[in-house]
Amino acid sequence: MQRKAMKQGRSQKRVAYDEEFAEAKFLVKERSKGVCEAATFVLYNLHRTPETAEALQMFLDVPCGFHAVHVHHRKYRSRGGSNQLSNLNDLCEAHHSWAHAHGGFGEPANLLGLSLSAGELEVW
Repeated sequence: MQRKAMKQGRSQKRVAYDEEFAEAKFLVKERSKGVCEAATFVLYNLHRTPETAEALQMFLDVPCGFHAVHVHHRKYRSRGGSNQLSNLNDLCEAHHSWAHAHGGFGEPANLLGLSLSAGELEVW
C-alpha cells in the first residue's frame, strides 16, 4: 500500500486567517496603546450576578502587569473564534495566563467574558 505525501506548509485558509490576524493585531495594539485591557473590559462589560462575584474576586487577585504583551482571542481560534476586534483583547502576561487557565463553560474567565467556549453566545 502506497502512502500519500503529506501536505507541506500551511493551507491557503490558514494563511488568509493569519494575515487577517496580523492586521487585526495591529488595530488592537493601536486601541490599547500598550496597556492591558483586561480590567477595563471586565469592569465595563460585567453583568453582576452571584456567579460573577466570585469570578470577579479571583480576577481582581491577579496582579496586572500593566503592559499588554498578548493579543488574546476571547473565543479561541481552535473553537471557531474570529479575528473581529470585538473578539480580541490586548492583555498583560498575568491576565493572559489567567484567562487561559480559568476558561471553559461556567469558569471564571467565561463568566467575565474574557474567554468564550465554542457554542457560547457572546452577550457583550
